[in-house]
Amino acid sequence: MKILIVRTSAIGDIFLTLPIAERLKTAFPESEISWVVEAQNANMLKGNPYIDKIYLFHRNKKEGIRGLISATLKIKEEFEGKYFDYVIDCQGRLKNLGILKSLEYGKLIGYLPCEEPLSLFYNHKLRLKSEDTYIKKNNLVAEFFDIECKNNIYPYIELSNENKAFATQFIENNNLKRKKIAIIFATSKECKYWEKEKWIELINRFDTDYNSDAILMGAKSDMAYAREILSSCKNAYSVVGNTSLHEAMSVLEICDGAVAVDTALMHFSVIIGIPTVCLFGAEIHKTFHIEKENFIVAHKPSKKNSCQRTCSCKNATCMKNISVDDVFKKLDSFF
Repeated sequence: MKILIVRTSAIGDIFLTLPIAERLKTAFPESEISWVVEAQNANMLKGNPYIDKIYLFHRNKKEGIRGLISATLKIKEEFEGKYFDYVIDCQGRLKNLGILKSLEYGKLIGYLPCEEPLSLFYNHKLRLKSEDTYIKKNNLVAEFFDIECKNNIYPYIELSNENKAFATQFIENNNLKRKKIAIIFATSKECKYWEKEKWIELINRFDTDYNSDAILMGAKSDMAYAREILSSCKNAYSVVGNTSLHEAMSVLEICDGAVAVDTALMHFSVIIGIPTVCLFGAEIHKTFHIEKENFIVAHKPSKKNSCQRTCSCKNATCMKNISVDDVFKKLDSFF
């Protein structure tokens, strides 16, 4: 049996969708599980023992529609002559219609609601309720294949010895002997940012209140922002812009806790089991999360009918409502 999973982006969504591959491969070990992913997100899948083949979708977002068409035509050539018994569209986005139309398959499975007219192409529709979490979403796929879901399955990421050695070397080079708290301060959406002054106050209080050091984590594009924070904190260290995704995850593994905005590394922090205070401006934390006790939410909506998937308030008021004291109240029971 050949199964193709279509989840091209975003990296956090890809991470949360990984249990589908594990459920299928465990139930049908002789099956071939393939995945379509945008090339820049492929590292999330590499080394995963439940995925046999990765198809890269080389989409350049800066080129807009032209880039989307070019990437679709390229992957269409790669799929020519290939047949899948099942295709699972885990994204429900119209931008992937070209991919779906390029495939030969027995059944196309997709979630509702989705961006129309995608539902017209689905042979089997998995109906979601507004309160359904990612675990429920993944289990709906398993149930279609008559797979029992007695226990929750969490995303699996393979971290190599080289990745772990990077983290160990970072700790040794900086002589970090105290407790370590990861600071995951950056995200792709401005409305999910917390204020720089609050990060600085928080990190400085780690030193005095918890006798702890902070490790800033982020991408190259976040380096200037990180430097501003570092310049005001004597107990802060940084791997921002100097790690691969897997190296960053290895650093997280040796931390004692984390404070994070809504991003992929936040989810990984929860998975590895360290106390993780997650800052949310919108209500998305109710469904877009991993159901574990160490998923600790800091959320103070600015209005009665709070924002849903992203903070749509003027100047991201929902995020600004979260105070440093709010975060410490969440952490106090763990430190």
